[in-house]
Amino acid sequence: MADVGKSARPSALRNVVAAAGVGTVLPFVALGAGAGLSDSPALDWICPTGGLECIPPVLFFGVAVAAAAGWPLLRLAGVRPAWAVAALGSILSVALVTIVLASRASGLLPFLVFAACAVSYATAAHVVAKLSRS
Repeated sequence: MADVGKSARPSALRNVVAAAGVGTVLPFVALGAGAGLSDSPALDWICPTGGLECIPPVLFFGVAVAAAAGWPLLRLAGVRPAWAVAALGSILSVALVTIVLASRASGLLPFLVFAACAVSYATAAHVVAKLSRS
């Protein structure tokens, strides 16, 4: 019986570390998707004026693409169940990044965003592993 518990623990730790790695990559995905939309003619169709009201569609698009990319990246990293970790990690990432942006720590902002996403996905992997064992 003791061997089963010992073999399950490294797998859970590996999932948490892999999910944190994926969470660290996803801000780059969001940035690339947002930059791609801002350079595309589709943004002219969505927002013809080109003012500050064009920022939310770019942000929402970047977050949506990063959330959608989380599932296959987690699956490739071997995290199971990837869909549950991706869903919970996306929700936690948006919440933590919102808190980071509200803190107005401008000098540390990029590092805090990456750390918040990594912590969010690692926490999601840990919570999903705990819930799936119950």
